[in-house]
Amino acid sequence: MLNKQSILYAIVLFLWIFAQTSSSQKTSPKFPQSVINAMAAREMRYHHYLWHNIRENWYKFSSTSQAELKRLKWAPPRPGRKFDENGVSSAIPENNSGEDFLYMHRQMIANANAIIAKNKDPYGKITGWTTIPGPNDTHYPVPAEYNITDNPGLTSYTNFRKTADYYETTIKPMEALLKNPVELRKMTLGQLGSKIEVTIHSWMHMRFSGSSSYGYRPVNKTLNAKFDKKWDVPEYDWLGDSYASHVNPIFWKLHGWVDDRIEDWRRANRLSSIRWKGTWVGGPMSSFSNLMKKEKTSLRVPKGESSEHNSEMVGDTMEKVLDIVMREGAEFSFADNEAMESQFLPK
Repeated sequence: MLNKQSILYAIVLFLWIFAQTSSSQKTSPKFPQSVINAMAAREMRYHHYLWHNIRENWYKFSSTSQAELKRLKWAPPRPGRKFDENGVSSAIPENNSGEDFLYMHRQMIANANAIIAKNKDPYGKITGWTTIPGPNDTHYPVPAEYNITDNPGLTSYTNFRKTADYYETTIKPMEALLKNPVELRKMTLGQLGSKIEVTIHSWMHMRFSGSSSYGYRPVNKTLNAKFDKKWDVPEYDWLGDSYASHVNPIFWKLHGWVDDRIEDWRRANRLSSIRWKGTWVGGPMSSFSNLMKKEKTSLRVPKGESSEHNSEMVGDTMEKVLDIVMREGAEFSFADNEAMESQFLPK
């Protein structure tokens, strides 16, 4: 026969198990649809796409195209990479282009947080991963390997970085290095930005990308095919395309992680604040901040629809800039960074 102490113990145990079960069943607030809709707008997609492609391919462009982009005030003050006589790319970590990478994405986070605050969304502020999710993470499982239509190079790059072995031998050690105060004191903020951009950043974009049920925006096709408005719907959020990646909620977990490394670097170097040297966010009428000033007047876009209320901004500058980039036929791919990894991997 049970005594009172046994009954009390059983009740306490039951309540504890119930509390643990209830806690495990709680889910985090869903990523804000207001942010997704704003990021899916055509002008936002143009901005992110052009910023990456012009900065990465500047030294591939003809002198005529460079002159036109300078006239339109879209010349990057610090290109992200250069090319040898065989077209093989290498990063430029000494020119503070890495700071541009960190600064521009920090502005994106700030503006996403402004959208969340304006809509009083329960999601709260953008926060990054504390640690890069491992192979057995249940909250952020790595999507299965897949074939990227018409892009075997990117397919190979992607699937190799999805493996558990790659996480253990390459990703995990690199994350530890990028959080180590001793290592952070050995590099400038620009060098840190370049190192993150080429390694963890590129790896995670593709490691956490999945097969796109919406399809893949065509590469090396005509301008109209490449940027058909069908690619502007919120459903097109493939992490492997700079025209779409920032629409995906995983983008914000990754870039929140990236942003935290800025603060690690600041603390390691005993600085009270960052004195930015690289603050390029794009050309006129296209900086993320300026776009958001207009976006804030009409953030709520119905699901499945694209936003075109700022079409005059697109037509005025960014369409011209895009036409120049397309004429050059150079599109940035995360697989492009594979050739540059040796600059940053431990010897």
